[in-house]
Amino acid sequence: MCGQLDTVTIWRFRVAPMYGQLDTVTIWRFRVEPMCGQLDTVTIWRFRVEPMCGQLDTVTIWRFRVEPMCGQLDTVTIWRFRVEPMYGQLDSVTIWRFRVEPMCGQLDTVTIWRFRIEPMYGHLDTVTIIMEVQS
Repeated sequence: MCGQLDTVTIWRFRVAPMYGQLDTVTIWRFRVEPMCGQLDTVTIWRFRVEPMCGQLDTVTIWRFRVEPMCGQLDTVTIWRFRVEPMYGQLDSVTIWRFRVEPMCGQLDTVTIWRFRIEPMYGHLDTVTIIMEVQS
């Protein structure tokens, strides 16, 4: 993957079930540009949301796996994903330790500007993440 990951947009982000702990999250359309092609399925195995009453205060993603993206990104792992304050709209999300393999080196900081969740009752139907990776 030449250069940096400039933009990542997630169109449909479905979370089920919403009680206790989420064991599986499937992202159907995950678009990475300027990477050619498109990821159709991304599965997050352990996705913890706390607390869920009213607002989303903290989101932690332990294992984030992307498979296979023919000759491109084979694995993306996010170790610690922290979301802080969620009043109104999330303007800033920082992912510490974002590891991309087989990309050489490691991205230590990823900042997501504009993280929108709607609607907040029941299921999450739409999440849009516009992400810029900083090395």
